[in-house]
This record gives sequence, structure tokens and C-alpha cells, in this order.
Amino acid sequence: LPFVGLFIAVVWGVMEVANWRGVRGAWLLAPSVAILLGLGMLTHRQISYWRDGETMWRRTISVTERNTVAHNGLAYVLTKQGRVEEAIAEYKKVEELHGYGAPAIVQVGVYEQAHGHLREAAVQYKLSLAMAVDASEQSDAYAHLGAALGEMGDFGDERMAYAYALQGNPRNTLALTGVGLLAERAGDLTTGLELIDRALKVDRSDVNLLLLAQALRQAGRRSEADAAEREARRVSSDLAQAHKSAAQQMTSAGITPQ
Repeated sequence: LPFVGLFIAVVWGVMEVANWRGVRGAWLLAPSVAILLGLGMLTHRQISYWRDGETMWRRTISVTERNTVAHNGLAYVLTKQGRVEEAIAEYKKVEELHGYGAPAIVQVGVYEQAHGHLREAAVQYKLSLAMAVDASEQSDAYAHLGAALGEMGDFGDERMAYAYALQGNPRNTLALTGVGLLAERAGDLTTGLELIDRALKVDRSDVNLLLLAQALRQAGRRSEADAAEREARRVSSDLAQAHKSAAQQMTSAGITPQ
């Protein structure tokens, strides 16, 4: 569209010159047709690169250099398709080329952890710690590191990571629920319920409500557990994913989901 004015100028300009030099319109027909055919072929070829997001971003990467926007766009498309292994590779490429901030590095770790790459996730969380610019970012990285360590069975270091997370941000809900679940695992249901309740005061999410329901059920308070589950269903936009996330947190603490 920005070239429409230029195209009009060129077309009318060519006609002016042709009339001035006495060139007949018929002589302009063949080159005009050739130009239109050429442009039509180029347009057809270009449109083929725009048929979907993946094709477009891969084409962009192939004709540009060090394009972090394109790699990030491709990673997003692959994630939406469930091709997380390929998405992680693209996120790491962005990290190589440009360097993510601490919150984005944590998200790479979350992808790794969600697909069973626990050591790789821990590496990302530790890298995030090194990149953190404030206590809040450090707290988030420590909390996620604690969850990964727990899934690896290192409950001592998990507890320590959560302690550092809460030192940086006492309202870190992942750390609060993590420590609460560790207390529940140790049989201290009172402390476990107290900490999960504190997390709910910060974030009354479907996942935290499901964790509360689990702890209440362990304490034999079934009617309250059922009420918490009903509340989780009410606030949740994706209950299946919430159950999956809650189960992952329980597994991190060494608790078998009921």
C-alpha cells in the first residue's frame, strides 16, 4: 500500500514519455504483460510463506540473521501445537542471541520441568538466579528451583530453596504451598494447612484450592475439602490443567495425589 502512489507515478510517467517520444501503446503491451506475470509469480511464491505461523517464522529466520523476534514467534507457535521440545530449542536460541531476563529464563525452566527434564530445568532456574535484578525475581527462581529439586527427591535442598524464596518474598505462593506440602508430608497437617491458607490469601487460584482440599482431606475434614473443590471448579478456567499442576506440586513434595 505505501507504494501505490509511486506505482501511479511510474505508470503515468511512462505514458507521458511514450507519448512525447511517439511510442505506440502496442509496443508497451508486451513488457507490461511480462512485468505483471513476473510480479504474479513472485506474489504466489510469497503467499506460500504465509499459510501458517510456523511457515512464516521459519521463512523469516531463513532470510534474516540473529532475528530474536522470529525465533521467539516460532517458539510460541510450537508451544501452542504441543511441540515443546522444539519450542525449548527456539527459546534457547533466543537466549543465545539476545539473552533473556530472569522471568523469561524461569519460563524456559518451567517448560523443561513440565516435560520431565528436571536437571535441565534446575540449570535454567540457577541461571535465572544469576540474572535476577531484585529480590522478587530471586524469590521466583528459588521457588521454582525448590519444586524441581523436590521432583528429583532432594527434599532437604527443596526446603532450603523455599526458605530463600520466602526470605526474598514472604508472599511467594509457590514457596508457601511447597513448604506447606513438605509439612504435610512430615505429618504436620496443622502447619501445612496454615501455609496453604496463607498462599490462598495471596492468590485464591484453582490450583491452591485443590491443594487445600488435599490437605483438608488428609486431616479428615472432608466437608471442608469438598467445599474447597467446589470453589476450585467455580473459579477455574481449565480444571484439568489445575489438577495436573496441583498433582505436580504434590509430587515435588513427595506426596502421592489422592
